[in-house]
Amino acid sequence: MQGLKAFAPADRPHQIGLIYYAFRIMIAIGFFLAALMLWSVWQWLRGKLADDTIGKQKWLMRAWIFAAPLGYIATDSGWIVRCVGQQPLTVYGEIRTINTASHIPSETVFTSLIGFVALYSLLFITTLYFGRRIIWTLLLFLLSFIGIGLIVFPYIIPTKITIYQGAASPSALVFMLIFVGFLIPIMLFYDIYQYVVFRGKVSSAKYGE
Repeated sequence: MQGLKAFAPADRPHQIGLIYYAFRIMIAIGFFLAALMLWSVWQWLRGKLADDTIGKQKWLMRAWIFAAPLGYIATDSGWIVRCVGQQPLTVYGEIRTINTASHIPSETVFTSLIGFVALYSLLFITTLYFGRRIIWTLLLFLLSFIGIGLIVFPYIIPTKITIYQGAASPSALVFMLIFVGFLIPIMLFYDIYQYVVFRGKVSSAKYGE
């Protein structure tokens, strides 16, 4: 395995501390959530999560409340590791970050920012308005991204990299397919498990007591 010293100083990421701790935060959260799920399964198998006993599992309930934002933190930490760790390259071996920096005038960037703010504000308002008709909100959200994709097609980075240049190698795509095929059943099992455990635990009569 090659270390940082195997690369020229100009080709190394400079914020090593940020990458180091972000990676460990991501891994620590992953182990914590896995342990929390095993703990919950164990208590469920022991019959401790029944209607009349779940209220006694205070530490377990507190742990789940504490875990609520951890998935987002782990996701952001992973993106920090990925995006900061690849610096100073945008596409490894192909193009450097300094070469992908936009030369668009600030006025144009500001106009685009206003457009995105308006778009996501519309999506937010639509979500609140439709409520149970969430399918229409998702459709609008999907169409918005399709529109953005059609505007910049065939570029990923406008005027710099096309989708054909940015496509992963066949071996990487096969690996991703296998990984997703392994991950999706786990996610589905976890969702089913949550439904079984918490089904009927909260009702309109008990909520807020």
